[in-house]
Amino acid sequence: MKSGWTQRLRTVLVAGVLAGGICPVQSQQTSERPTFRQNRAKDGAPAESRPGRKEKPQISAKQAEEMFRKLDEVLEFVSDDSKLPIRHAIKKKLASRDEVEERARQQQKDEENAQRLQRSEVVLKKFRFVPQDFDLSAYMVRLLREQVAGFYSLKDKTVYMMDWIPEEQQMAIMSHELTHALQDQTVDLKTWLEHGPHGEDGAAKAKDKSAEKTADPDEEISQDEAVMAREAVTEGQGMVVMIDYVLRHSGKNNLTDPAFVANLRADMMAGSGSPVLNQAPLYLQEFLEFPYSYGLEFVRELQLKGGKRLAYEDVLEHPPVNSREIMEPQSYLNGEKQEPMHLPDMKKLLGKDYERYDVGSVGEFDVSVLLEQFSGEKISLKLAPEWRGGAYYAARIFSDNKSAADGDAKSDTPKNIEPKTSSIALLYLSRWASPDAAQRFAGEYAKSLPKRYKSAQNLKPESGRQGMRWMTDEGMVVIEALGNQVLVLESFDPATAERLRAAVFVGSAQPRAAVPHGLYNFRFAFQAQEN
Repeated sequence: MKSGWTQRLRTVLVAGVLAGGICPVQSQQTSERPTFRQNRAKDGAPAESRPGRKEKPQISAKQAEEMFRKLDEVLEFVSDDSKLPIRHAIKKKLASRDEVEERARQQQKDEENAQRLQRSEVVLKKFRFVPQDFDLSAYMVRLLREQVAGFYSLKDKTVYMMDWIPEEQQMAIMSHELTHALQDQTVDLKTWLEHGPHGEDGAAKAKDKSAEKTADPDEEISQDEAVMAREAVTEGQGMVVMIDYVLRHSGKNNLTDPAFVANLRADMMAGSGSPVLNQAPLYLQEFLEFPYSYGLEFVRELQLKGGKRLAYEDVLEHPPVNSREIMEPQSYLNGEKQEPMHLPDMKKLLGKDYERYDVGSVGEFDVSVLLEQFSGEKISLKLAPEWRGGAYYAARIFSDNKSAADGDAKSDTPKNIEPKTSSIALLYLSRWASPDAAQRFAGEYAKSLPKRYKSAQNLKPESGRQGMRWMTDEGMVVIEALGNQVLVLESFDPATAERLRAAVFVGSAQPRAAVPHGLYNFRFAFQAQEN
C-alpha cells in the first residue's frame, strides 16, 4: 500500500485520469482568451456544477468530430514547442460532466482506494490541516464536477474533451492534455509518476516488497516527496506549453511575456471562479494548486537556464526528488541533495499497544502551509526555505490504559473502523538548515498547539526531561530541538515517548550539511493519477 498522505491523495483523488482542469487564461495581448464562465445559482454554487443537474451539452457530436481533427494541429504544436516526439496517434473522446463524476465515484468505491483516502484524511486531521468534521471523499467528487475541463487517461491512453466547455476554449485546454500524452509516449507516464525514471526496477522492487509483506519506512518517506515533485514536472510542462499555445499569434511565449504568466499565477492562487475549491481548507487549496503553479515556475526556470532540452526531455530523465527542488529550482540546478530521513525501528520501540497506521514525508511544501496556517504567511515565507527534511510516523493506539500521562487518548474504536485523531499517536521528525532554524520551528510548532487542540496546557519542565511538554485533550505533546533536528511526539504515553526520543536522538546532535549529487542535471485544477 502506498504510504504518505501526499502520495495517496495524488493517487486516488480522481483515479483513472490525468490533469483534468479548468483553463481561465486571460490576456489583453491575444485575441484568444479561453475562460471558464460559471453561472452562479442563488446558493452561490456554480449552477452547472450542482449534483443532480442535467446539463445541456455545448458541443454537438458534429462539432466534436471537427474539433478532433483540429487536435492533430494542436498536437503538432505541442511536439514542436516541447520537443517531445509524436510516436503514434492519440485516441480522442468527448465526455459529459455526469460521466466524469460517475467515473470518480466508481473509483472511490474501490475498497483499496477508499482505505487510502481514509488514512490520508485521518493523518491530515491529526496535523489539523483539515477540520475534524471534513469529508474528504465527498468533497473531492464535488470538486471534480466543478473543475475538470479536460483530461488525459493513463488507463486507455485517450484524451477526453468535455462537452460542457465552449468550443473556443477547448484547444488551449487540449494543448495541456496533449502534453501529457507525449510525456506518456516518452517515459510511460504511469510508471514514471509512481516509480521514477527507472520505473521497471522500482515497480519490481515494490512488487517484491508487497509479496514479502514488508515495507521500508525510509524508502516510503523519500518516495512520498518524489511523487509530488514528479507530478509538478508533468503539470508544469503542460502549463508552459498551454501558455505558449495561447500566445502563439502574439509572437511571444512564456519567457518573453512574464506579465501574462504572473497574472495567470495570481488567478490560480486566488482561486477565482471556483466556489467549491474556495470552500476547501487552506492545505487542500494549496496542495491542489501546487503542481500547476509551482510546476509552471520550475519548468520556466529550467528553460531559462538550460533551454527546452533541460526543461522537457532531461528533467524527465532526471526528475527532482522533493517539493523543495520544485519551489526553489536553483536547488535542483545546483545538484543540492538532502540526506534521507531515517526513523528508528518503530515496531520494536512501540510494542503491542501501538500499531503502524501510516508513514510518509513532511516536505518543504507541507511545512510552508503548516506555518502559514498557524503562524502567518510572513513567518512561512522566511522559515519554510530552511527545511532540509521531514518525516512522520502515525501509530494507532490499542491500549486499555490511558496514554500520555492520564490524557484521554486511548482507542475505543474497533480495528476495522477508521479511528479518530485521539486514537492516533504521531511522531514527526524534521531537519533544518541550522540549529537556529530548528529552534525557531520548534517555537512556532509549540505556538500552534492551542490552535490545533481544544485544550493545550504548557507543563512545567520536569527534572531530567528534555524539551517542551504540553497536555492536550488528546494526550501529551513533546517538542524538542536538538542540533538541526526537531522531534515532535503527540499522544504517546510518557514511557514510549521517552524511548522514541532516545532512539531518534542517538548520535543526531550534529547538524548535517547538504552535499551535491552531480545532477545538472488558471487556476487550473488537479492531477488525477490512476492506479
